[in-house]
Amino acid sequence: MVDATQCRRPRGGGGLEGLSQLEDARTKLRAGLEGALGYALAKSSQLPEALRHYEQGLAIRREIGDHKGEAVTLNNISQIYRAWGRYDEALKLLEQSLAIQREIGDRAGEAATSWNLGLEYERRGDLARGLPLLESSVRIKEALTHPDLERDQAYLAALKNRIREPGAEPSSSGVEPMIPRSDPK
Repeated sequence: MVDATQCRRPRGGGGLEGLSQLEDARTKLRAGLEGALGYALAKSSQLPEALRHYEQGLAIRREIGDHKGEAVTLNNISQIYRAWGRYDEALKLLEQSLAIQREIGDRAGEAATSWNLGLEYERRGDLARGLPLLESSVRIKEALTHPDLERDQAYLAALKNRIREPGAEPSSSGVEPMIPRSDPK
């Protein structure tokens, strides 16, 4: 049973405050929808359209101060640039994403972006920079009991074995970068 005290309006003019909260929720929803559309389009190889939606979502996320969503979107956009062979731009976006995730303490996002950044450095033959990022990603995934943990541990072990072999080449590993979900919770 509900008593009368539970039905009162909040003090301080709840009407306008309620509208403001509704508008905030609507804006966040729009950013999430843009990200979800970008993700779906990227998965179906419609990269120009995916980029357009990601960029629209990114602008909204920055406007409303959604740093976690911004970091996820930067990571997603980086994968489009990587697919287009624009590796320097992809690397720059991954570094921005990782800095944000570390700043806000998003460990799952940090694991995903560290993995992608580590793979990018590995592809460039820069194992001095790539290996610590891959190792860091695996450590975080161990702490989070992440579903990709076993796959990434196996990949990391194989990479370390290749490094020990004379004449080891950078990998075209077949391990795909992690594309975080477009609507972080």
